[in-house]
Amino acid sequence: DAEIEIDAKNGKVFGFVTNKILSHALPKNFKEFFVIEFSGEIDLLNTVAEIENTTAKTDSIYSGKDLKISLCFKDNNEKIAYKLATSYISLKQAEQNLKTEISEKSIETLSNEAKNLWNNYLSKIEIESENDAQMQTFYTCLWRTALFPHTFHEIDEKGEKIHYSTANGKVLKGPFYTDVGFWDVYRTSFPLITILCPEIYNDICKGLINFYKESGWLPRFSAPGPISCMPGTAIDMVFADAVKKGIVTDENDISIMLEGMLKHANEPCEDAKLGGRD
Repeated sequence: DAEIEIDAKNGKVFGFVTNKILSHALPKNFKEFFVIEFSGEIDLLNTVAEIENTTAKTDSIYSGKDLKISLCFKDNNEKIAYKLATSYISLKQAEQNLKTEISEKSIETLSNEAKNLWNNYLSKIEIESENDAQMQTFYTCLWRTALFPHTFHEIDEKGEKIHYSTANGKVLKGPFYTDVGFWDVYRTSFPLITILCPEIYNDICKGLINFYKESGWLPRFSAPGPISCMPGTAIDMVFADAVKKGIVTDENDISIMLEGMLKHANEPCEDAKLGGRD
């Protein structure tokens, strides 16, 4: 399902979509909000929406399943640029993300910022080889290690982290991370993160603790909500590594980690998506 509203004069399109592959793993109110700002004025009269393969037109609001919209602009000869931002929290937060992440920056500036971020991460490990294919393989694999867990929190107008909780469907304060299973990566990519980005590892642990606070259980696999996938409680090793290496030192965080681990080990959970599993 989707709902889209068009502010033709200001060249803005905004709304939400609820397409989700793993809908059973998410609260019913889950939506992805978006806002798109175009550089040209939209010709609403000639803009057409297709809903479930039936052409439909309204004043400015469109909603339904399999919704597609063909936008038309006042000046068809003009080169149209656009800016896009999304949010799992609200339309207002999508607007905030557009403001803080893009604002008036040019595509060149944004591209350079992205390049600098990736170069900063990839340069943490330097290798030497006369084989370009080997170099490409190594740094492509290193790039992949930074893709997950998925940062699921956003930054509000006060500069603080907030998140839509896939555990209970509420918008709450603090970090949140999803789209990760622990069965294999606890001994591969997670130990690498402890070496390359210990501060991010600490934040990931805080995000996993937030999931426990909000659901009553530690996640086994999230995509982005909890799913019954990985066996056991391999998250135990993720927490143990963080404490052993001195990355998580807050006594309250450590206490909650241990509480969750013991609960998984000793208490059955009726919900197959949560709790420990053999």
